[in-house]
Amino acid sequence: MTKMWRVARNAVDTLLLYCRKNKYQNYSSEDLRKAVALVKKGNSLRKAQSKTGVPTSTIKDHARGKYANVKFTKQRGPKTLTSDEEQSLVNYIKYMSDSGFPLGRNVIKKLTIDIVKTSGKQNTRLNKEKGPSNKWMRSFMSRHKNLSLRTPHPLERARSELKSSQIEEYFELLEKTLVKLDIKDKPSQIFNVDETGFAGKEFSKQKIVVPKGTKHPYQPCAGISGHVTLNLGVSASGKAIAPLIIFSKNLPRESFRDSLSEEWSFETTESGYINNTIFSAWFNNQFVRQCGRARPVLVIMDNHSSHITKQVVDTARENNIHLLCLPAHSTHLLQPLDVGVFHLLKSNVAQMCTSLGYTGMKTLPRHKFPKVIHLGLNKISGSAISSSFRAAGIHPFNAKKIELPKSTRDPEMILPDPTEAANAESSAGPSETDAGTECRHGKPVPNILVALGLVSSELEFVLREPPKIKSKAAKRKTCKNARLITSSPQSDVVTIKNQKAKKVKLSSDDTSSDVGESQTICEICMTGSNSLTWFGCDECTRWIHYECLPHDHQIDLDLSLITGDPWLCNSCRSEQ
Repeated sequence: MTKMWRVARNAVDTLLLYCRKNKYQNYSSEDLRKAVALVKKGNSLRKAQSKTGVPTSTIKDHARGKYANVKFTKQRGPKTLTSDEEQSLVNYIKYMSDSGFPLGRNVIKKLTIDIVKTSGKQNTRLNKEKGPSNKWMRSFMSRHKNLSLRTPHPLERARSELKSSQIEEYFELLEKTLVKLDIKDKPSQIFNVDETGFAGKEFSKQKIVVPKGTKHPYQPCAGISGHVTLNLGVSASGKAIAPLIIFSKNLPRESFRDSLSEEWSFETTESGYINNTIFSAWFNNQFVRQCGRARPVLVIMDNHSSHITKQVVDTARENNIHLLCLPAHSTHLLQPLDVGVFHLLKSNVAQMCTSLGYTGMKTLPRHKFPKVIHLGLNKISGSAISSSFRAAGIHPFNAKKIELPKSTRDPEMILPDPTEAANAESSAGPSETDAGTECRHGKPVPNILVALGLVSSELEFVLREPPKIKSKAAKRKTCKNARLITSSPQSDVVTIKNQKAKKVKLSSDDTSSDVGESQTICEICMTGSNSLTWFGCDECTRWIHYECLPHDHQIDLDLSLITGDPWLCNSCRSEQ
């Protein structure tokens, strides 16, 4: 019996300790007065606790008069936000995050001020300029466990406009190409080619140990003089093609080929960036020779103008190499080099530059930089390269590997169609608050968030949907979707009677041609699509799709057909 009583008492003590730690107050002021009265009458603390439910430590403090001189007359003021207002604020925070406009703590505090002013509450605890205190913000975050404070990653506006439909089209095209070429299970025949730059600001991000209280810990680092570009090609099997290094302005004076393979190539440009001539020479002289004898070969790369030129396409066609271009602004998700390889390489280079800083070296000599690149590449294993292809969903093929963040998805994937919600709100008839609704062309513009039930109608003027930024029209047309540039010759050819610009449609029935086979590729999109209308330049032998021309060039071409004046392509115009 004594043992059972001890177990029961331990269970009660454990429960009381749990309640005390979680600050649960399951008693009223009347219960507290009864417990204190029982103790003053000679009862034990435990007996008073069992009858009233008040913790023994609380009874003991009040019985001894610990709080006799404390007056609990101050009443707590009203809550800063009501439950409905706070829920509307939480829904608005989620909506803005999904729309690509996440809110910071200061913005949330200012929104809270606007909500309090709109409600007309007299809250003396709220600072009308700075908003709620940091303590209120911490309490707000603790009440809503589905919200968290995170450090954002910078993302270009163009990359945030990438749509899931473009990703799906890319993977559909990739799967069809891999199956058609029969290389889905042949990683040694799948390559990725791209370039990256070193601007001289490489610095290791590894943490250092300093005395406690140091405000500004510094670390010496050897910089790089001038801009250097590295062009690299890797395969899904982990193989790397000998790179191309491009220096700005001129090549180093000292010997920079020491201990490097003869396959490495070096070029120079005024800015240090790659151009179509250099890339074409590297593709023809190095990539074709080092990618292996197995054919066909698939090369995945971006849509940069230096990559897609007539010379590169002709070389790929002759060597049974297929060029698959990624969708615009998607390399941070879909390109293996950007997903894993370049990050590791730059980290290795930064660590070596930081180590050289301890030797007293302020600037890394240009002729030493290829050696640093060589050491950085040697630290990247073949399995790390293969894992980057796996992360990009290329090999093994996995179309579901890439999932866009909510902020970059299509609007219909985030929330229901706002047009339907607006129509539903307008069909409900005018409300009492329509008098102050924002107007456009004399008509009230409803708040979509209110129609979707995310924000209460009282806050429709405070919690508004984000502004829609209209992107400017591009000066020249670019291909935004994924595309495959086939290496097989075109079956259809173009017939032309004179060299004047003339509207011509491809015909598979007509096999005679005065134009060579190399002219069946559009100079803008670098494809030989037979479903589009072709035009020829009156100065050179270039052929261009009418649909690929910018709008102002289309107007000039239409006028030349009417007036009979010669029409020149963009390349011929720039030469004049």
